[in-house]
Amino acid sequence: MASITADSTIRTTDGERPGFTYTPALMLTVFMLMIGGFIVLASASMAIPDRGRSSTGLAAETQEQVPSPMNSIRKQLVYCCIGIVMAFAAYLLPHRVFKSHTLFWVVAAMVIGMLAMVYVIPGEANDAKNVDRWVRIPVLGLTIQPSEPAKLGIIVMVAIWAYLNPQRIQNPFDFRGLLTPGLVIGVVLGLIFLEPDYATTLICGSIAMATFFIAGASIRWVTLALALLIGVVGFTVTQKVGERSARINAWKNIWTSESQTLRDENRQQLASVKAIASGQLLGKGLGLGSAKLGSLSEHDSDFIFAVVAEEFGFVGSLSMLLGFVFILYAGTSISINSKDLFGRVLAMGIVTMISVQVVLNLATTTALVPNTGLTLPFFSKGGSSLIIMLVSMGLLMGVERETRAPLKPSTTDLLPENSRASDNPFAS
Repeated sequence: MASITADSTIRTTDGERPGFTYTPALMLTVFMLMIGGFIVLASASMAIPDRGRSSTGLAAETQEQVPSPMNSIRKQLVYCCIGIVMAFAAYLLPHRVFKSHTLFWVVAAMVIGMLAMVYVIPGEANDAKNVDRWVRIPVLGLTIQPSEPAKLGIIVMVAIWAYLNPQRIQNPFDFRGLLTPGLVIGVVLGLIFLEPDYATTLICGSIAMATFFIAGASIRWVTLALALLIGVVGFTVTQKVGERSARINAWKNIWTSESQTLRDENRQQLASVKAIASGQLLGKGLGLGSAKLGSLSEHDSDFIFAVVAEEFGFVGSLSMLLGFVFILYAGTSISINSKDLFGRVLAMGIVTMISVQVVLNLATTTALVPNTGLTLPFFSKGGSSLIIMLVSMGLLMGVERETRAPLKPSTTDLLPENSRASDNPFAS
């Protein structure tokens, strides 16, 4: 027998939580995805020295200036080790520490503080595309992208707020229950928007709206907020003359335009689609892909799926996608079986974050949407993304650990059968 208490906690009378555990299978799936990611990244990184060579084949830079193909692997391995340690800590962290208004404001301050750092602390990567998205940590020699932990921070904040204020957030006629977390998340989205990073702003906003909806917020408020966000970002992008508006205009004419200028804007997506198609059933073989040597300059990050499809074919691509599908299925099951609203919202929010990022990355590499600049989880080069994905998986498996933990019996359960209120003739 099971019952739901006033604080949205599911209680079983026998103190046990039967059911299949997904944690071992999730660990194996994530491990296999990471191994595959390192293999593909190693193959993609072999093209890095060619970026520094001229068309005649002569070195255009000195050997010290040309990055070694193994540098990316070593750096990614460091991030992986950090992520595994943090994921294990997240897995063991008891959920009771999250369930307070104090931690809500602590998480909010950390997320906003990290995003504000990009305007204060310069990073070496900031000049790559004339944007402020990275912060360099001199002591560790590592670079982080604060918008990545912001995605997870938004999910945690909504989960905490939903658990502490279930009646207020689920009232369809009162938006005040959404006002406080909405304003905090609005500040977070504003800081990302000003970097500028319009794609990540939309992603974070979509994750926030989906998480609010999972928490029980009215569809009218969620739809209104999402429409407002899309309108602001869409208007800014269409009115702003520059790289982003040119990128969207080029994408709209990707298959029809004869203009060389538009073809240059689309060269990455065109090369990506060609590479995916050339992989056919079994691919060309590890390291034998040619797209990474040509116009696909982001082959180790945003367009790494093109390398997967070209070198491992349809079979390899499908194997990778099945891994993400299992994470989606297992995460959804963990969310449904969670013992309280915090775990339910946290698990489903993490699943939403991973799913949205995978879908948009694949849509970008297949030219179904304009280039969003989103990475492919566990595959693309980038320490911030890898660490956050591993921590997210640790939290997801932690939800199942908390769900399967025996619940303490209530005070009534400890009383003898003949002493309970229902059997007491003096009870009012």
